Amino acid sequence: MRTDLNIGLLRTFLTIVECEGFARASQKLCLTQSAVSRQLSKLESSLGVKLLSRKQGRLLGVTKAGKELSLSGNELLSLHDTVVKKTIVTGKLTSIRLGIVNDIAPSYISRLLTHFSIHFPKITLDMSSGDSTQLLSNMKSRMIDIALIRQPPNNRVGDPLRKERLKWVGSPDIVFHNNGVVPLILFPEGCAYREQIIQALDREKIPWKAVFSSPDIATVEAGVLSKVGLVGLPESVIGNLPVHSLSSLPDLGYSELTLVTPKASKLSSALKDLISYIQNDFISYIQKDLEPQKELEPVTANSLESVAAI
Repeated sequence: MRTDLNIGLLRTFLTIVECEGFARASQKLCLTQSAVSRQLSKLESSLGVKLLSRKQGRLLGVTKAGKELSLSGNELLSLHDTVVKKTIVTGKLTSIRLGIVNDIAPSYISRLLTHFSIHFPKITLDMSSGDSTQLLSNMKSRMIDIALIRQPPNNRVGDPLRKERLKWVGSPDIVFHNNGVVPLILFPEGCAYREQIIQALDREKIPWKAVFSSPDIATVEAGVLSKVGLVGLPESVIGNLPVHSLSSLPDLGYSELTLVTPKASKLSSALKDLISYIQNDFISYIQKDLEPQKELEPVTANSLESVAAI
């Protein structure tokens, strides 16, 4: 029976060998270490051989089969990339229009851009940001191809990727003047969780006043650090901002990070790859930042040569 070699899995394997370990390979590929490990396992399963020697999550070296694949695999990968580049150059240059909600941290966007530039160097990623209402409108009018938005739970628009608790953020030194009126920092109308914050306060009959509003997350953060008011933010957006723990403030519930895509029949291979990356590794990076995991030990150059051929 014929076995087809998956180029993406081959690229991952060759990068592990080149970087001498999972940790540096994951950084170069803009994938999580668990994703790199899964891809290696898929490649080994499809070929029916062990390519790398591992023990308790630690990479020990390259097997005999792995060394043979490494030698021929680099030539195959180089030929593949050359063919793809020539095909794209002679054909029509394409672009993907991604709309992304304006509270996503720049570090996550950087990972996404790096991943896309590695895998599709000749395709333009046209990225725009805005509030969730605006992005959904842009999807309907076909101004963008896919959108990463936030929405209240159970809205059932698109593919929910991550459910995040909304938390009160602000300096503990903020004083509530005028009979306990809460000074609010808000995103403009169209923000998915703006209404959740207002409704939570109104339900508890807690008076509030909007003291500052901005569509830009960096400006909102500046408002928090200036101690002018409180804001409700999803946990992945908070970063090093102070979480306000005043017990009299109401629970804000959750917000869902959601990916909205066109019908499967309209997806190009590049768009499918970007969607898969956002659904899996992009979300894994957010999870990893919130719940740090112990990194696998990198393999050394000496240990690669010291493993006996298998």
